[in-house]
Amino acid sequence: MQSREKLLQAICGDDTELVTSNLLDVHIHHLRKKIGSERIKTVRGLGYMFMKDD
Repeated sequence: MQSREKLLQAICGDDTELVTSNLLDVHIHHLRKKIGSERIKTVRGLGYMFMKDD
């Protein structure tokens, strides 16, 4: 499980207050298109969970 804040910090460093609110959503959308939507689960209020292959 990764929080939105932690992922934004990994992408932008300490300049997270300058980031638009949908930057992470766009990155997650592109990742889901590349690796499959079933691999990334949104956990409302907490962040994202990356699922393992079976």
